This record gives sequence, C-alpha cells and structure tokens, in this order.
Amino acid sequence: MKNHYCVGYEGKDFALATWSNKQSKGLTNIATFFSGSSAEEKRQVLWQQVETRTLDKRISRFCDRARDNDLYLWYLSSHDLPTAQLIQRFLAWYHNQ
Repeated sequence: MKNHYCVGYEGKDFALATWSNKQSKGLTNIATFFSGSSAEEKRQVLWQQVETRTLDKRISRFCDRARDNDLYLWYLSSHDLPTAQLIQRFLAWYHNQ
C-alpha cells in the first residue's frame, strides 16, 4: 500500500511489540524514524535536530515524499495517537518551510 504508514509501539515489551507488528499489516512503522520513547521525547529530539540542522535523513526523505503524494498515517492504538499527531504537525510545519 503505497504512501500508507503506521504509528505503533516500538518499546522493549515483547508482547506489545509482537501485537503492534501484527496490527501494522506490513506497513512501515514511521514512529521508529523519530528518536525517543514518548511523543514528548520525540518532539524534543526532533526540534533539537531542526535547530542544529541535523535532521535524520530518513525523516527528511519521508517528508519530501509526503509533500508530493497523499499520505495515509494509521495509528494502531489510542496510546499511539500523540505520536501520530506529532508527526502530522511536523509534516505540516516542514511543508510550510
């Protein structure tokens, strides 16, 4: 499914990781592109990278790809919603730059 990504659990709990992987149905878990274990940590790391101009190449390629194509972002559980919202807000900011 082109341009479909998921946002899911990425921690060390094997049961949750297995569940998340099954739910993702083979979609790329975009949350793994962003460093940090929570949405707040990801936000802090992301803006630090922006300020120091050291944005991860995977993130910039993802953003550039999303600029030219429709993007579908699926979050796997309500716990993943803050991270999905962070990614949506960042994409909107990135595309307005």
